[in-house]
Amino acid sequence: MLKDFRLFAGPVWRAADWLFFARFAHMEVRLPAAVVAIAAALAAPASQSAPAESAAWPKRPVTIIVPIAAGGGTDLIARAVGEALQEAWQQPVIIKNQAGANGTVGTSMAARAPADGYTLLVGSQGTFAANTCLYKLPYDAEKDFTPAALFAQFNSVFIVRADSPIQSLSDLVRRARAEPGKLTYGITVVGSSAHLGLEMFKSRASINVLGIPYNGSGPASVDLFGGRLDFMLDAINSQYGNIAAGKVRALASTAAIRSTALPDVPTVAEEGYPGFDAVGWAGLYVPAGTPQPIIDKIARTVTEVFATGELQRKLGNKGFEFITTDPQAFAAYDKSERKKWCDVIQQAHIKLE
Repeated sequence: MLKDFRLFAGPVWRAADWLFFARFAHMEVRLPAAVVAIAAALAAPASQSAPAESAAWPKRPVTIIVPIAAGGGTDLIARAVGEALQEAWQQPVIIKNQAGANGTVGTSMAARAPADGYTLLVGSQGTFAANTCLYKLPYDAEKDFTPAALFAQFNSVFIVRADSPIQSLSDLVRRARAEPGKLTYGITVVGSSAHLGLEMFKSRASINVLGIPYNGSGPASVDLFGGRLDFMLDAINSQYGNIAAGKVRALASTAAIRSTALPDVPTVAEEGYPGFDAVGWAGLYVPAGTPQPIIDKIARTVTEVFATGELQRKLGNKGFEFITTDPQAFAAYDKSERKKWCDVIQQAHIKLE
């Protein structure tokens, strides 16, 4: 019977199969010691080497996918973070911009990457919260990724032209209620934190205003300056220069606390809407299945590089609020933000045309 199986006619890995078969058949088999050792090594769980691999990570270049075009606020921070991580890890960190479909293209690419820590993704409120309710995605934001390190929040601000008769957020609300559907505002990006923050405010303030979609903050700002829009809600980092130059008047910011960039501007909560908090954010994600020691090392390093203050000095104080968390806290925040913004989208009946 043994001769019929021709055990040694094929590759050594067949020894493992033979041993399994022999145990199943209650047969007593004697194999050369070398074959048994090789079979045992091949049958051993791969995870036995994982701790050593994780401890040595990174041993080669790390790629960070940024799923938006170069030049925006998120890209700016991602590049600064990448430079800091490169110095800390003593390995090249490559920033790869992969724009398309409001961040979906680059995020899909990261979802298909090996879970070995060598491909990271910059995820945001748009890609990991809003997009999950705006698109039919080729990936599952919760199941296909693991949050590793939150690193920034983006506060938004209500603005009007410098010569507008609207002097405060209360003035804006009073006028909107007096003229339902007449006031116009610019939507810079559908699904952005500013867009959804305004939808949330409309619900809280019980106002009816007309949103006009634009392809970015620049074109919307031009129409605001020209009097074709009455107001906007936009990221502070996008409007900081216009505010500083006196082209627009800042009415209120949308975070729970005042922006460090605009300390004299009250929050929406201070203007009579307690608990109002609408910010964008960005952080590093890894493909699901990435070893936890690698995730912990990413989070630890991000915290360390921000603790020096060098990144804050490099990026300046223009509406970025730098914040870091451990992976568990980031995961909880990611989940709560997804529910929060999906609820806003559903209640406002926002759909992509």
